[in-house]
Parts: sequence; structure tokens; C-alpha cells
Amino acid sequence: MSHFRILLVDDQEMFVQSMKVVIEASRLQIEKVFVAHDGEEAANVISRHPVDVVLLDVHMPGVDGLEGLRRIREIRPDVNVIMLSAFGYDEYVRTALELGARGYLLKDEKPDVVINAIEQVASGGVVLSHDTLPTLRIRDRSSGGQPPAVPEWLLNLSEGERKILYLIALGNDNEQIAERLNLAHQTVRNKVSAIYQKLGVRNRFMAMRLAIEAQIGDYVTDL
Repeated sequence: MSHFRILLVDDQEMFVQSMKVVIEASRLQIEKVFVAHDGEEAANVISRHPVDVVLLDVHMPGVDGLEGLRRIREIRPDVNVIMLSAFGYDEYVRTALELGARGYLLKDEKPDVVINAIEQVASGGVVLSHDTLPTLRIRDRSSGGQPPAVPEWLLNLSEGERKILYLIALGNDNEQIAERLNLAHQTVRNKVSAIYQKLGVRNRFMAMRLAIEAQIGDYVTDL
């Protein structure tokens, strides 16, 4: 993608303007930066203008970010949305990804992290703030939470494939997975392709969503 059209959605004008300056001064070739201040206004912008990436605050008065995400996806199912929040609560992260967000970043991330995230989601990737990753880890069963029913595709994965899928759900790329598991990069690529086939998905984003919904961390050991 040579030129980016970005939509910033946040009720805090100072944050919007500072982020706008960061994006326009970055290495990205920016065609236009649109601004909205709640989910309803964001949906209106999306309905009138082509947008590549939306940076959408979770907590806003009026129509909040999660409802805004629903409306945006109804209008433009293919638009890339990165949620922004001051908090990495499990409930928000999971809900946002289940609704189709392709990223979840905390608002105190460094500017280069945000710029990299825009590039990644525009290229079909998924991004998660490192501070949100613990929400995807193995749950404490002593809290009384019941594990979800084990899907058939999960039963068909080998232990090694489960580990790779877990690392995918945590936002790792193939190179990082290869390093973590001490595998050749091509081996990881082949295994990821096999995982996609077993899950019946076409890309990393779809695999990540299934892994999160199944709480893949409960089925991975020694990692």
C-alpha cells in the first residue's frame, strides 16, 4: 500500500491532535488523516470516505469503541481497526478481537510501535500490545472458571502445532516462533500452513481468533 488513509477516533482532542502529528510526520505516505470523536461519528466517516486503518479508542462517551467497531464493521467489513485503550483488560481484548479488530494497543505505546502497527494490519497482520498478552495465557482454574468445550480442530492438532498456534495468538511472527521453539524458519512456515488447513482458515488473523476463543493457553504445556 503506497498511501494511507487513517481515521483517528478519540474523545480527547489533545490525544487526537498529538497522534495526528505523529502519523503525519512518520515514514508512512499519508494521503489523509480523518478525525472522529465517538463511534457514531467514526461510522459516519467510514460511510463517506475510503479508509485503510482506523485507530479507535475503547472508552468514549456516547457510542463507545466496541459499539463503534460493530458499526464500522457493518459498513466496511474489510476495514482494518486497531483498538486503543489505557487498559488491557481481558474482557475488552477478547471482545474487540471477536468483533473483528486486527489490533489492540495501549495508549501509552511509543510512536514507532503505533506506526509499525498501522503497517502490519494494513498488510494483513495482527498486532497486540505486549501488556495485553497475559490475558491470553492459561487461566487460573481455582477461580472457578469453566473451560470452553474443546473444538474438534483443537483435538486434531499435535502438541507441537498447539504450541505454534498459542504463539501465533500471542502475536508472534514466524521468525519469532522459530527462535522460541528452536526450529528452522521453513519448518515453522510448513507447520503454520498445516495448522491453517486443520482449522479451516485462510490467514493468521482467523487462526488467532479461533485460538483466543478456544483459550488455547489451557491446552499448551512446557512453553
